[in-house]
Amino acid sequence: MTTACNAPEPCLSITLRPAQEGDEAFVRALMRLGGMGFAADWQHALVAVNAADQPVGYIRVQQTGKGPHVAPVAVRPDYRGKGVGRLLMRGALEQQGYLKLVARGEVAGFYRSIGCREIPFDEISGDLEEDCGHCADRATCQPVAFIMEQEPSHG
Repeated sequence: MTTACNAPEPCLSITLRPAQEGDEAFVRALMRLGGMGFAADWQHALVAVNAADQPVGYIRVQQTGKGPHVAPVAVRPDYRGKGVGRLLMRGALEQQGYLKLVARGEVAGFYRSIGCREIPFDEISGDLEEDCGHCADRATCQPVAFIMEQEPSHG
């Protein structure tokens, strides 16, 4: 069990676990709410659950020719701003060693705040780079490519 804290909010008891068959309805609803598509391999992911074992967040990491790519990380609206997205990113980072992602401009600040740094779009998998390059909504979305790497251990 892990705690998600974001002062001055009280800490939450959150557990990260692999996605399970029973999580599909939650993942579908969360993707629909965020205006995102539903991936056929949705179960290759981590799910954040609260103390009552109710899903509150989701992160899927897709393996690409240019490394592990987050697509997407999403948190239930009533749990946003409480550290759940940070926990999901840290959990996936521990599994993968580093993560790449493309964020909508409106949430780029979140990714910067958790230690992600901007990278050129050509460091993102070709399919994903092409999706953004041909997207009719690109001017509104203002996508930013990021990488998140583990801190080097000192010891």
